[in-house]
Amino acid sequence: MLVIRDEQLKVFERDRRGDFEQRLAAHLGRLNAARGWGFSESDLAEQVKRGVASGLRFFQRERDVARYCEVVLDRLGGWHGEDHPADALSMLGSNSSPPARRIEYFERWVNRRKGPPRAR
Repeated sequence: MLVIRDEQLKVFERDRRGDFEQRLAAHLGRLNAARGWGFSESDLAEQVKRGVASGLRFFQRERDVARYCEVVLDRLGGWHGEDHPADALSMLGSNSSPPARRIEYFERWVNRRKGPPRAR
């Protein structure tokens, strides 16, 4: 029987998360250029780290975290030290709807509050 210690699992998780962050940074980097968000490479890398940490509070699948990050960068201009308002946190954290629906609701909520997608 193979036994994997907690420390080994944590190393696997860090490696997997780092790989995801790199792929997400590449994807968002292409959107940054196409949509004119205006993030430098280092700023975008920091936004990705913040976004993944924030998204993992609400979602488990990479595609859900990636879509959440895209919405926040495109509609809100990224993370700026403050968390989302309580009603947004409640919406994102609700397990009564599937993840894709929560992201859709969040995007609608942002659009009502902030208007359509915008450049930074």
